[in-house]
Amino acid sequence: MTARDALVAGVVRVRLLDATPGDEAAVVAQLGPLRPADATPADITLRYVDRLPVPEPMRFVGPGELGVGEADALVVLRGRHRRPVRVAVPVGRLGGECTITCEHGVGRVPHLIAAVNLALLRHDVVALHASAVEVDGRAVVATGWSKGGKTEVVLALLARGARLIGDEWLHLRPDDTVTGIREPVRVWDWQVGQLDPVRAAVGRRTRARLATVGAARHVVDRRSPRLATLLDRQRGVDVDGTRLSPRRPATDPVPLGPLVLVTSATGDDVRAVPATGAEVAERMVASLAYERAPLRELADAHRFAFPAVPLPHLDAAGARERALLHARLDGRPTVEVLHPYPVDLAHLGTVVTEAVT
Repeated sequence: MTARDALVAGVVRVRLLDATPGDEAAVVAQLGPLRPADATPADITLRYVDRLPVPEPMRFVGPGELGVGEADALVVLRGRHRRPVRVAVPVGRLGGECTITCEHGVGRVPHLIAAVNLALLRHDVVALHASAVEVDGRAVVATGWSKGGKTEVVLALLARGARLIGDEWLHLRPDDTVTGIREPVRVWDWQVGQLDPVRAAVGRRTRARLATVGAARHVVDRRSPRLATLLDRQRGVDVDGTRLSPRRPATDPVPLGPLVLVTSATGDDVRAVPATGAEVAERMVASLAYERAPLRELADAHRFAFPAVPLPHLDAAGARERALLHARLDGRPTVEVLHPYPVDLAHLGTVVTEAVT
């Protein structure tokens, strides 16, 4: 039995058992590099099998979306982009030591990030849906609602010499340091032409493809709303963060620095206004609840399938996140940056830099 580990925030150990190279690559894309497993118990075990054993007949919750599996597990039957998968998720045990069983070739494991975020709380680490770069030895954390401009701040500061920490999920540790998951940075067509490092990282061929998609999107805007939506999804590209800056991304924890609450707003200018860390903490409680919505839907189905099984870690997550966020963010230097969308990235970088230094 082959075993490899991903270590998240230095505390949560995700162990892969019998994974193929393709299975491992999918988890690396979600959690970062793997290492040989050691004797330390895992928080989450991902066990890979050729065929997932299920009860016969298998009962469904919904029309073929979820199955009722063995013990108290639900079987997720649709993965990313709704492709067929079979993954047994022990919802009642998420947040404690648990095993998620996947068929080979599943790709990105459904609900894995949410499961890791629950496990982090056991170690007094809170996940934050945010982006961060290191500037002068401190983590400048950009946070806000989904699609609010966090990545734009990262791109703007990387172009000014900052070092990437993470662009999607950050981890606030008990010692007031920050780590991040090295997921690719999603770059959109309108951002590519604004900054030289972004243009170089995307490459000529991809820039040509994005330009073609953008032109097609303009033509079909009113003629076919459905096709326009499909084209919108093709107007971005995932870029390895190492290609967006000459500096290598941070791998060690970085001391937490100022907070930037990023908000798109009406008006033509980018402006910074005062804010507080306590305000950011409360807003991030709401943001985390929103990001956990797919797991809550899974939990509702689990309560239907297994009404006697409690969900202690999931039910306590919001209150625990609120306590940890206030403990780490209250009193932290904070600014809210309001910007139009799309935004001039160079100008955004200037305003953010002046506001946090």
